[in-house]
Amino acid sequence: MEEIGIEDYVIEKIVTKGDKESAKGRTQFDKLNFVQDIEEKISSGDIDIAVHSAKDLPATESKEFDYFYLRESTEDISTWSSDRIIFRDKNKKKFSSEMILGTSSLRRKMQAKFLLGAEKIFSLNGNIDTRIRKLNSGEYDCIILANAGCTRLGFNLNSYNLDFLTPSAQGLICLQCLKGTDISKMLNNFFDKDKYKIHKLGMDIYKSFLRNINADCNSAISVRSVGNGRIANGEHKLTFQVFGKNEFFSAEKTHSDPQKLIELATEEFNRNNAKKLLDEHN
Repeated sequence: MEEIGIEDYVIEKIVTKGDKESAKGRTQFDKLNFVQDIEEKISSGDIDIAVHSAKDLPATESKEFDYFYLRESTEDISTWSSDRIIFRDKNKKKFSSEMILGTSSLRRKMQAKFLLGAEKIFSLNGNIDTRIRKLNSGEYDCIILANAGCTRLGFNLNSYNLDFLTPSAQGLICLQCLKGTDISKMLNNFFDKDKYKIHKLGMDIYKSFLRNINADCNSAISVRSVGNGRIANGEHKLTFQVFGKNEFFSAEKTHSDPQKLIELATEEFNRNNAKKLLDEHN
């Protein structure tokens, strides 16, 4: 908070419906459960700013609030936002298909199956501490977590980063506040910089595409958008992978106009009947 000019503040920890569902081991539920309780407190004036993991936000943003995105690391974004595979055996340096692998995400499960060749994939729930404790207890040979979460908590782990395509939201923090307030004006002024605009643009493209194809971060899909200025010729790029139970489909589109890019990616998704792959998991 000091970085954005707020020195006098009180942190209020809020346990949401999403937190409670996650603690029960559930993973497939509406992401609105992670934010609804918090948004009610913003609307009522009980809190001024909410801090979210961007991946916990639903694809549709409320018009009542402003959203600002940042990452707290200067590490290359492709590294910071990557997935990390962690081994129980301190001597292991490479994944093998007979290992018992744990992860909570349907997207990671499918990527482990198709891209790692994993044959023994099991659900893994709880916060990061709980997941690592389950690994160390012998329930799994290895687990997959987000690199950003492991780095934030300072874990020293026998692990390496995977080259999986991860969602645009992974590794990003979102600040949310009520529109038209003094807090909103201050945050809009602070985030009016190219390095933050890139994150916002990337998230807007990412969320718009998810809405177009009626998917969310619980779906067996990974979508990453890269904003203007980060790739050659100042274009925007959107890459996605869609996973069925027995096959997957990948595509990449670029365009200088974000809206046109979303349209091209949606057309590619529909042309390849990728929705059928997603529906196999329902």
